[in-house]
Formats: sequence, C-alpha cells, structure tokens
Amino acid sequence: MRIGIDARAIHLQGIGRYIRELIRHLARVDTRNQYIIYFPTVEHMDENKIDNPNFQCVLVPYQIYTVKEQLYLPYFLYKDKLDLFHSTTSLAIPLLRTCRHVITLHDLLLKIHPEFLPSKLSWVYFQITNWWAIKFADKIITISDFTSKELSALYPKSRHKITTIHNGVSAEFQVIKDKEVLENVKKKYGITKDYILYVGTYKENKNLPTLVKAYAQLPHHMRHSYYLVIVGKQSTRYPEVPALIKQLGIESTVICINHVREEDLPVFYSGATVFVFPSIYEGFGLPIIEAMACGAPVVASNQASIPEIATDAAILTDPLNVKGMSGAVYDVLSNPQLRKMLVEKGLERAKSFSWEKTARETMQLYCDVR
Repeated sequence: MRIGIDARAIHLQGIGRYIRELIRHLARVDTRNQYIIYFPTVEHMDENKIDNPNFQCVLVPYQIYTVKEQLYLPYFLYKDKLDLFHSTTSLAIPLLRTCRHVITLHDLLLKIHPEFLPSKLSWVYFQITNWWAIKFADKIITISDFTSKELSALYPKSRHKITTIHNGVSAEFQVIKDKEVLENVKKKYGITKDYILYVGTYKENKNLPTLVKAYAQLPHHMRHSYYLVIVGKQSTRYPEVPALIKQLGIESTVICINHVREEDLPVFYSGATVFVFPSIYEGFGLPIIEAMACGAPVVASNQASIPEIATDAAILTDPLNVKGMSGAVYDVLSNPQLRKMLVEKGLERAKSFSWEKTARETMQLYCDVR
C-alpha cells in the first residue's frame, strides 16, 4: 500500500512532535508499506530524513489551511498514486479527493471555542474544511477518549469511523539526575534558583494568565525561593501575560524563555520543583506526560482530556480558580511527601504511553481502511 503522510505542520509545537514521532516509529515497525512524506521545506526534509528504502520524502511548499494547498495538494497525491493519505492536522484534507483519507483530530477547540479564531474569514474557512474532513474521511484518529466522545456528540454520523490512539512520550524524556547537567542548563538560561515550570504556548486555551496570578498569590518567601519559568514562544497576538507580569510587579521572579533546545527540555522538566499545566481545553496535553516521565510532580487543570491523561498521578484543580491553583502549587512546594508520591505515580503513569504503540496502532488502522 502507498501511504502519504502530511508533515507540513512539523514546525508546530504539539502537532510537530506528533508528526516527527509517528514518522520515526512507523519507519521502525513497518517495512512492508510504501510511505511518501510531504514536507514544507528542504530544511525540514534534511532534519527528519529517514533512510528506510520504503520511505520517500517529497517537498510540498504550500502552507496548511490555505487556498494554495487545495489547488496543489491533490496533484501531488494523484501523481504519487497514493492508496491512502493521512492528514495529521485534520483540516488539511483536499476538497478534491484522489484516494482514501485518514485524519488525526487533535481536538475540537475551534469548534467549541470559535472566539479563538483570529477573523471571520478564518471562521468560514474552518467551518467548511472541518465539516468536509469529518464527513469524507474514511477513518478518524482521535488522541483521547475525551475528543472521541466530543466528536461523536457533535457529529453522530462519524461514530463508526473514530478510533482513539493516544500520543506517546519520547524516549529522551527521562529523569536527569546529573547535578552538573542540571546546573549547566539552568545557568545557560539564566535560572539561578529553584523553579515552578510551565511549558506550552500563550494561546487563550492555555490559560496562562491564571497561572501568573496564582504564582503572584504565593507567599512572598516562596516567590523569593522559586522562579516561575515560562517556556514557550511569545506572540504579539497574546500580549496579556507580559502585561500581567508587569502589572503584578513580579518581573524579577518570572523568567519567560522563548525557545529551549530540544535536548534541554528533559533537563528543564527534571529540574522543576513542580510542573503546572493550567489549560482550560486540551485534546491530550503532551507536556503533562513529558513532565511525569522526567520525574516532575504535576499540578494540572481538571478540564477536558487532562483528567483522562493525568489520572491520579497529578493534583487536579479548577483552571479558573486562581486561589485553588495557587493553593495546589503551595501544597506541592511545601510538602516533600506529596512531591515524592506525585513523582512516583507520574513515572508509573508515563509508562502507559509510547510512540511505538502509537505507530503500531496507526499502521493497523491504515490496513483497516482497505
């Protein structure tokens, strides 16, 4: 079978990791099917080159969610004589159908929260492509049972096409105990004391302002002892967080880091006294599992897919309750026994997720489409 995989969103934070790991592990577990991987740039092709003879890289320099992709992508799929095309971003499915289609639906955020769309035009485009993708996909992969249930409720006719395949956790996310490595990475990024960690974007659903307010409500001695370290690329579209940090007068103890090298991220997780994930909506919540695999105790939201992914291995709190979130963080910081319990449960929970399992289940789903 000739299978095309859309890797044009490989530069995105969460989806990009899904694409990279799926391709990498499919190359390890599947030697029978032929794969054509569609990359957006030559640089991405070089960075993610796969030496397996049954994998071929193709340049498709047209951005996702654009008119150009609708004009040119069907040509590539037809030219490459695909039996099946896997849209890893769900909406990037050609309106002109040339083969069978599988989509990965990471979440229904923009359907549930259309106010997060940047313009009316993008809302119209989303409505059309979202409906089209769900209606005409042969199979739909959801990355959590939460999203599967939400999709079934919103689009009842799609139920027979849905399969939940959880994300995995990459092998490099493991506990780093070497104190010298930990201190060197902290020094590189200007971190001179212990810290509370957040990893993610600044988007509205991530609920970062609530975390900043919760941190500001910690006792002064705690804020003196622990930085709040925010790892994620800032955007002019989301100016609330920098403004709030200044307004609350906590600039001296909040460190915002735009970019962390991939190899440094497990060190960041491993060195955190507590990892906080305050999102109000997630299709999965990959940083939760990454943090757990690195031995960080986790405080997380009790909304959407997060309870399913975290289970009892994290302290779950109302993401809109600033006082409650601050109290949860305080409890973890001040209670070594609680931290120890969360670390142990988190490490055990992280073992439930592997990219090899994700790849094998995805490969089986490809075969089921025939």
